[in-house]
Amino acid sequence: MIAESTEYIAMSGSEQLTAIIDWLEFTVHDLAVDSIINLILKLDPQDFMEVPKGRFGYQKQKIWNAGTLFLLYNTDSGNDAMGVHIIMTGQACRQYEANKSIPNIITNSKKTLARHKFTRIDIAIDDEHDRVIVFDKFLKYSEDGHISSLWYKYSLLMEKRISDTEMLGRTLYYGSKKSKLFMRVYDKKLEQIKKLKVNQEQKEELLKAQPEWTRMELVFREERANMAADYILMDGQIGILIRGVLNQYIRFLEPNPNSKNQQKRRWDTAPWWEEIIDDVSKIQLKQKKADRRIEDMQDWVIKQISPTLATILEATEGDMGWLVNVIVGGSNRLKNKHKQAIHQYVTERKK
Repeated sequence: MIAESTEYIAMSGSEQLTAIIDWLEFTVHDLAVDSIINLILKLDPQDFMEVPKGRFGYQKQKIWNAGTLFLLYNTDSGNDAMGVHIIMTGQACRQYEANKSIPNIITNSKKTLARHKFTRIDIAIDDEHDRVIVFDKFLKYSEDGHISSLWYKYSLLMEKRISDTEMLGRTLYYGSKKSKLFMRVYDKKLEQIKKLKVNQEQKEELLKAQPEWTRMELVFREERANMAADYILMDGQIGILIRGVLNQYIRFLEPNPNSKNQQKRRWDTAPWWEEIIDDVSKIQLKQKKADRRIEDMQDWVIKQISPTLATILEATEGDMGWLVNVIVGGSNRLKNKHKQAIHQYVTERKK
């Protein structure tokens, strides 16, 4: 398996479907920024870094974990009409779950007297060996028209390199990306390999060596996000939510040659889709931890860069001057995410 939100490869023998929260976004009113950090996120305000500009109409912004978790606000008290908006990206979710639980954030927000509203929750269902969730099946049945859905449309996004048309990524969207509920299915293996800074030969080896990995993801927005939050609080009920959404919105079909005018409503459900529906009904949320960022960087250098460095040093007869100049030059190009990673690493070492 290609490690989630890391830059190196880690293997896993698990063949079961897993469900994780891969995005969490909500707004809290009438609660100070530091109180949100302490009471809801259960983090240390000292671990957050303030950046010069806000966004999405907010004047101020604080970030955590090298800029993967964002707090957007106008006043420290949070007493203005916009409140405090919290965005946890997929990478932030994995880093947060190294020591804490994301469902607890939902519980903590409901325990406070402050008004709150969940505006987006992404729930990802992973099949890390393509046991039942297979991208090519979704694509074939969709292209053949063997599908029935409340969603009006599906779209296919193919990302290829111009020079040789090599496939870099592929994603199927069911429903509009602007709607309050849609589904996407994408090739997670390709996505993860794309993140790696490897040469073409190494990439081809990874494509052959790594098992297929497809991710099916439901994106809930606005009142649908609040509904999803309620189900997440019901221990073990996340599978029921997913199954209910899938059963209501989409079905993949096996054509029935005996039905008049090929009426799809009389077609049988494809066996592979029935198996997915049955399997997702049993899954519960799983914490999927990410390794610490500095350790990620160290491991990536060891596995991906060390042969290149060794080659250069051997060719230059051990002259370290070039490497020193590279490091000095890099220190002048550190971005907020690098500084935050350093800050987080030093803070955790002290603890």
